[in-house]
Amino acid sequence: IIEGEIFMNDYSFGNLLCELRAKSRLTQGELAIKLGVTNKAISKWENGKAKPTTDTLKKISILFHKIEY
Repeated sequence: IIEGEIFMNDYSFGNLLCELRAKSRLTQGELAIKLGVTNKAISKWENGKAKPTTDTLKKISILFHKIEY
């Protein structure tokens, strides 16, 4: 790991995504629609069984960056 780099495995990414989704009061289905994927994809990401594409990661970043807590 490079100094200052943050390592995130599939499981910790899934936990973060689930937390962000819950704070924004979105269901998996609603988030899926916003990202152009299926709710099954969201479930797999949140459970650490799969990971989104780079393009979808960009969409996730943009979506949750706009939400104020």
